[in-house]
Amino acid sequence: MYRRPQAHDAVGHLAAVEKRALADERLPQAAGFAMFMALVSQVVILLSTAASYGLDIPSYFSEPMALNRQADPIGFLPAMGFRAGGLVVNTILNGITGALGWALGGLLPARER
Repeated sequence: MYRRPQAHDAVGHLAAVEKRALADERLPQAAGFAMFMALVSQVVILLSTAASYGLDIPSYFSEPMALNRQADPIGFLPAMGFRAGGLVVNTILNGITGALGWALGGLLPARER
């Protein structure tokens, strides 16, 4: 299944680079921070989807094409299932990109103290 890159993916990656280069953080802290940022953004998406369905608001969060790449409308529970899957998968993937960002942070020049 194709997964579109999202804005918070890049943010987690860049934050991990900065954590190594500027704050002398270790790999677990950098990856954990990227995962935390992804988790927070995915919870906001999950809650926004619930609000869109609950309040019957036509928005990106309830748009079938954004949820499962099909034009047919889907119900609340399948939509929340897609969002819950995104919460888990995106959090893990951001941990991986955070670790890669941390590794790339070693390429930056050392900060003078």
